[in-house]
Amino acid sequence: MNTNILYEDDHLLIIEKSAITPSYIEGTEGEDLLNSLKEHIKNSNAENDDLYPEADEIPGSPIGGAAVFAKTSDTASYLMQDNNNITRKYRAIVRGQMPKDEDTLTDYLIKNSENNSFSITNENDEKAIKSALHYKVIDRDSEDDLTLMEIEMEKGYSYHIRVQLANVGNVLHGDTNHGQHYNKVGQPIALWSYSVNVKHPAKESSAAVESTPPDEAPWNHFY
Repeated sequence: MNTNILYEDDHLLIIEKSAITPSYIEGTEGEDLLNSLKEHIKNSNAENDDLYPEADEIPGSPIGGAAVFAKTSDTASYLMQDNNNITRKYRAIVRGQMPKDEDTLTDYLIKNSENNSFSITNENDEKAIKSALHYKVIDRDSEDDLTLMEIEMEKGYSYHIRVQLANVGNVLHGDTNHGQHYNKVGQPIALWSYSVNVKHPAKESSAAVESTPPDEAPWNHFY
């Protein structure tokens, strides 16, 4: 498996991860990716092949783009201590036209443990998780009724983005969980981690990388 390394030192490994196409059957893409990265570390004459994704769901996530891994347990603990140690901007394509060129969406989500999905609830729900995202429209394709935008999470997780956008009527291209009438199984989800900045655990400088979405549908509507 060929992997594009965006940044690497003794503490961090940041790669350009391919988008995983969702399917009804859970595949082995995440496990294959980790094995490939560990093989890369072995070949670099490292003392061990320890590797810790910034979040457990990262290797098997359908989201492509820049993904951060810690190469030591101390670095992994450092990244988990403060969400502000990693800042990220996404590029996303949604169905339809966003009502505003720029806005903040704040919602309260609740998790369904039976199918591991999230839905919108009210802020008085004691099990609610607050999620806030900022978006800015970059381009619009009126002919195919698509919107390209930049998203930054203020609070919450990447998988909340899909729920929040669907709640305002603009489903992510490829998201069959929330847009069965628009999207088909086999389409990649158009959510891409394109800019990542990591406060380095051992340096005063940060590790900053960018990853451009691939030249394929639906991204080639705009790139």
